[in-house]
Amino acid sequence: VIPYEEVVNRGPSPEARANPYLAAEHFLRQQGVVVAHANGLERLAELPAKGHSLLLLGERSNMTPRQVEQLLGWAKAGGHLLLVAEALW
Repeated sequence: VIPYEEVVNRGPSPEARANPYLAAEHFLRQQGVVVAHANGLERLAELPAKGHSLLLLGERSNMTPRQVEQLLGWAKAGGHLLLVAEALW
């Protein structure tokens, strides 16, 4: 019997399948950035604006006017808002 090495690709881990931004989060953490993941804007009320950044990667067409006002108010209070231009998306 000759020993050999075989690589079996099992695809992404369940954690990676559940969070498409997992690699980006790991990268940012390695750079010393504190990262928190949320699947909605519910956490915006508890996120301090000044000195913090919010990256919106999801669809925004279903946002309510109240959510839009809350998001813009958060940015006016000193938060950094980063998002994908939907026309390019």
